[in-house]
Amino acid sequence: MSNFFTRSKDDMKYLFKNKEELSRKERKRKRRGWGTLIGLILVLIQLIVSGLLLFNIFKLDILPLKYLIAVNAFLLLIFLYDFTSQFTKAHIIGKILAVLMSGVIVFIYLVSSKLDSVLNKLNLPEINTDIVDVVVLADDKASSLNDLANYKFAYNSTASNANVKTAFDSVKSELNKNSLELAEYKSWDDLVTAFYDNTEVQAIVMNDSMLKVVASQYEDFDTKVKIIKQYEYKKLVTVQKSNVNVKKEPFIIYVSGISSEDGADSALSNNALSDVNIVAVINPETKQILLVTTPRDSYIKITGPDGRKGYDKLTHAGNYGVEASMDTLQNLYGIMKTIVDICLYCCICRRRSQNLASLCCRCTWWNHN
Repeated sequence: MSNFFTRSKDDMKYLFKNKEELSRKERKRKRRGWGTLIGLILVLIQLIVSGLLLFNIFKLDILPLKYLIAVNAFLLLIFLYDFTSQFTKAHIIGKILAVLMSGVIVFIYLVSSKLDSVLNKLNLPEINTDIVDVVVLADDKASSLNDLANYKFAYNSTASNANVKTAFDSVKSELNKNSLELAEYKSWDDLVTAFYDNTEVQAIVMNDSMLKVVASQYEDFDTKVKIIKQYEYKKLVTVQKSNVNVKKEPFIIYVSGISSEDGADSALSNNALSDVNIVAVINPETKQILLVTTPRDSYIKITGPDGRKGYDKLTHAGNYGVEASMDTLQNLYGIMKTIVDICLYCCICRRRSQNLASLCCRCTWWNHN
C-alpha cells in the first residue's frame, strides 16, 4: 500500500505540466494523477455529506445507541474503502461507490432535514385564538355595530368563557353607552326562544365556536343569524414541559381531530369541535401502544368554561379548548390520573375532499399538573 501512496504522490507532480513537454510514460502518470485527484474529491464529498447526515441524526436523536454505532461504523468503513481504493487498481470501483453513497446519503439527509423542519415548526410558541361574535337575526335591519345602540343583549353563561364579557365591554365602549346590560340565560333553549321572539333579546354575544353547536340543536340557526361584529382574542399559551422520560416511562398522547365543511378550522384553532378523540398509551419498555378512541357524540360529563362541569357531547368540550377535552377524558378514564397524565397532545385538521398528505398538525408537550 505504501508503494501505491508513493506512486500517487509522484503522479501528482505532472498534473499541471504541459502535455507537449511530457513523454508517453509521463502523460500516463499525469492521467493517473488526475484520476486519483478526482477520486479524492469524490471521497471528500462523501465525507462531508456523511458528516451532515450524522449531525442531523444526532440532532434528531431518533436512533437507539446500537443502531447509531452501526450506522457510524458502516459509513466509516465505506469511507475508508473508497479512500484507500484511490491508490490501488480498484480506484474505479471506489469512485463509483463514492458517487452512489453520496447520492443515497444526500437523499437521506434531505429527508431528515425535512423531518427536523417539521419538528421545529411543531415546537413554535402556541397562540390560542378565540373569536367572539355579536349576532342578530338575518332579516334584522342592523348592518353595523352602531345600529345596535338600543338593542337588548344576552348570552348563555353556561356556554361562554370570559372573553364574551370582555367583548361586551368593548361593545359598550365602541357605542359609548355604559348603560347597556348583558342579560344572562342558563340554557340555549331559553336564549334562542327569546332571540327568535326578538323582544327581550335582540342580539346575542357568543363564542364563534358555539355557532355550530347551536346550529346542530336548532335547525338552520347559522343561516337565520348574521354576524355584526367579531372580536378576536389571542393568547400565548405557556405550557410547562412534561418531565416524563419517554424513553423509559409510559406516557400518553391525546390526538384531537378537527374538521369542518368549509375548511374554516384549517388554522388549527384551539376552540373547535373535536370530531376525533384518540388516547394513545405508549410503553417504551414493552414497545406496546394502546389506542383508545371515544366516540365524538358520547354523552358524558365535560369540562366547560371556568372549570364548570356538566353533561354534553364529548365533541362540544373542544369548544372550550383542547385542555378542556383532555380534562374531560382524564375524568372519564380515571385510571389515567393514577398512572400518568396526558403529557402530549396533537391537534390535527383534516380539510374535506383532501387526502392525508394535506393534514396539518400541531403537537405540544403538556404537564397537566
